[in-house]
Amino acid sequence: MAVSSMSMISTANYEARKFGVCAAMTGFIALKLCPDLIFIPTVFWDYDPNFMAASLDEAYLDITKVCEKRSITGAENAKELRSRVYEETGLTCSAGVAPNRLLAKVLFSVLGT
Repeated sequence: MAVSSMSMISTANYEARKFGVCAAMTGFIALKLCPDLIFIPTVFWDYDPNFMAASLDEAYLDITKVCEKRSITGAENAKELRSRVYEETGLTCSAGVAPNRLLAKVLFSVLGT
């Protein structure tokens, strides 16, 4: 799997990396290296175009502007994001909400929310 579109890969899982697929590679080159590659769309750009992908399964988003614009809480936004990821990819995900990424990760680990 690779998180991206055909234009550029954000990250790839270990199976894809065995074929030479890596971040910042274009999708068409990645498909030549790994013909069975599955592209996972990134819904994060809708919430934070400057999100930071820490790995294939971890990213950090600043959802402050989206929450203010839509008058929703961070928890509501996280619930929506999790739902969209599942609907669009068939994958489940978790989301932590806090004033910074370290607290979000710690609070999610402790509280599961």
